[in-house]
Amino acid sequence: MPSYLLLLNAILAFMATTGCGQSTCCSNGPVYCLNAIKDVWLEGGSNKNSYGLIIGKHPEFPKKRSLIQFGDIPSDCGNIVSAKLYLKYWYSHKASWQNITNINRTVQVHQVKQDWTESQATSTHHKTGIKWSKPYLALDGTDANPNTLDTVIFPPTKPWLQLDITE
Repeated sequence: MPSYLLLLNAILAFMATTGCGQSTCCSNGPVYCLNAIKDVWLEGGSNKNSYGLIIGKHPEFPKKRSLIQFGDIPSDCGNIVSAKLYLKYWYSHKASWQNITNINRTVQVHQVKQDWTESQATSTHHKTGIKWSKPYLALDGTDANPNTLDTVIFPPTKPWLQLDITE
């Protein structure tokens, strides 16, 4: 599968010790889902909000980082027993001018600690005029938690990639 870009969709699914009322995307037993309320991918100095959620690894393109935020878990939920982030793989796109063989992509999940604005975030700023500690977020505890919640490698064998983010 020669490729360099992956287009993704995200859902957060969780289980709680007590019921949470109706879910917006699934209600099959004790599992409840939240759709992303904002998402953007960062590459270079311009905002990429209008392009969908993309991750990539290609020698001819700059680094990318994706930010996803979900709404609050309803207050009637009990303790969270488990939480999973599901990324839906839509397609890969190959650079037409190069014959690139399959490129594995390591996807790591970190909790973002800084508030960010979907229409303003870039690789250097999380809001207009407010910079990240380091370009693409510092993973040292200032912009994002340094602890990786989970790691998976693309390409997926199934259309949904699952990451454990219970912590």
